[in-house]
Amino acid sequence: MKLREKWEKQNNSVKLLLKKLKRHDTMVVAVAVVIALVLCGGLIYLSTPVVAASAKEEFAESEKESKQQTNDKLDELHEYLSQLDKSISDSQEGLDSFYELTKEDKSNETITEKVATIGGNLKEIQTSVTSTQTQLQELKELIESNNGENSEKITKEFNSVTQSIKDIQTSFDKAQGDNKALLGEIKELIDKNNTDMNKTLSDKFDSLDKKLTELDNAFSTNIDQLINETNSKLEEMLSITDKGFTEVNNNTNNKFNELNISIAENFEKISDVSNDSFSGIMDYLTGEINGINGKLDQVFQRVSDGKKLLASALLTKGVTINEDATFAQFSEAIRNIPQQIVLDNGDIAGKVEYEYHFHTDGTGNECNDQYVSEDRKGGCYTESYYHKHTSDCYSTRFVYKYWTSESTNNAGYLYDVDGEAFFRWHCDYCGYDKIGHSPDHFEYAGSADVVRQRNGHLLDVETKRDLRCGKREGQLMGYRASCGYVHGQVVTAHITFGPDYSSYDHNLPVTNVETSHMAVENPGQIDIGALLGDFDMEKEADSSDITEEGGITSETEKTDQIDKDQIDEDKNEETAPTNEAVTNESSASENSKEEAGACEEENSESMEENGAENPQGAANSASM
Repeated sequence: MKLREKWEKQNNSVKLLLKKLKRHDTMVVAVAVVIALVLCGGLIYLSTPVVAASAKEEFAESEKESKQQTNDKLDELHEYLSQLDKSISDSQEGLDSFYELTKEDKSNETITEKVATIGGNLKEIQTSVTSTQTQLQELKELIESNNGENSEKITKEFNSVTQSIKDIQTSFDKAQGDNKALLGEIKELIDKNNTDMNKTLSDKFDSLDKKLTELDNAFSTNIDQLINETNSKLEEMLSITDKGFTEVNNNTNNKFNELNISIAENFEKISDVSNDSFSGIMDYLTGEINGINGKLDQVFQRVSDGKKLLASALLTKGVTINEDATFAQFSEAIRNIPQQIVLDNGDIAGKVEYEYHFHTDGTGNECNDQYVSEDRKGGCYTESYYHKHTSDCYSTRFVYKYWTSESTNNAGYLYDVDGEAFFRWHCDYCGYDKIGHSPDHFEYAGSADVVRQRNGHLLDVETKRDLRCGKREGQLMGYRASCGYVHGQVVTAHITFGPDYSSYDHNLPVTNVETSHMAVENPGQIDIGALLGDFDMEKEADSSDITEEGGITSETEKTDQIDKDQIDEDKNEETAPTNEAVTNESSASENSKEEAGACEEENSESMEENGAENPQGAANSASM
């Protein structure tokens, strides 16, 4: 069984264990189980790959040595074939030279034909030699990549190489006999024609005969002995490889069996521990959850009661709103309450109207945009707004660098360096070309699945951030509001009185930032807590706050009631109030304080300082 299959089988065992753990409903138990697994022998799982690697190293050295010896013998065969190829090429050159001398002379036509026949025999042999050299190289590559599964293929390939060499010998033996007969006939023809031309042919013939003799010597090498030695080394290497993988599988099987037994024993112990403690843990968690739920119920109930109280108060002001309205809806309803100054005799002396600020752009249109484009610059939008990259502007991806030989083809032998052959390689997958002794090369992928599909060896994982917002750092985006106001905030209170007191009409800029949404350091950040800070959701309406008509009178209305007679008296006076008037004002202020209660003491004192004879001062106090 392969190591990878063993590894996957063991992963399934651990996944089954974790799946059982998921039946519990708390992370506390899961953590406890994992810790117990480690303490009780889980480290065996982590150490198994190391043990397997150690077992593999036990035979790696001997396998390497055997491979080297086999390759050395294959190199000797390759060298033998290379010498044959060189001798055949030299002989072919001699034949070509001889052929060039005879082909133009009709009298030597017979000689030319015989030379061409010898050349044809040599070309056939040379083609077989080249083909066998390619087979040898493929056999070496197969041996280098042997993982215990290629033994039969290696043996079959070597037998094919052996047969090819024997076929070359057979072809040469036949060609050698034919060549000797042809050479004898050529020599006889040359001797019959005793001319100056024949003298040149005789010299060329002697050179050709010498080269063919050298070719005979090259084939005289005891190739059978070399083949037998190579076969012996090959069988020895395959035996070591098979034995090594058998030992690794046996050792791995033993370790995995030990691991399975350990996990089974530990899981049994863990189950006992977790079952004992699980009940207590669940009781504790149930109690805590119930307590939290109770507190949440109290919060929701208080909010509900508070909304009912607000809806009731607004109803007395003629504003109807649902009890389950949102706080934003309550805020809008409060702003819609008509503001009036009421005299103590019930007459309406004046009313308050608010002026709101709403942002406008350069075209005069109302808007509440974060920023406007350049063609809309103006109005409230005059401050330049530049783009600044944030994490949202980037997308993250991973680039996997790996080493692989998949889809790489041998494009041909190039040369040898220090006895090592170099080839040209081309990858059909990525298009990479290289010169080297192996097809391995670097590739990059955007997914770990691709690395697995390409049988790659992962070297590095690089994290890359790609800009996706399509904008430049510091790019002008437009213009944002610089008026200092919040869109929709109150900026001015317009206080108007009846025709008799129109001279006291007044426009008062609102200064209470919290309740008017006045300009703050960061426009748009409204302090909702300040708006509802004085609102007590647990406080019920006091009976003293209920008027005879059944309505609820606000504290502001109490402080806004002014003695009409005092106002008439003050209107006839053109000078500052007398001491007696001040005394009367103080007395009236004390009565007002008793009615309003301690929470409105500050407003009453403000009215005393401003003077009740001035309706404008009273209006200021009411609006503040």
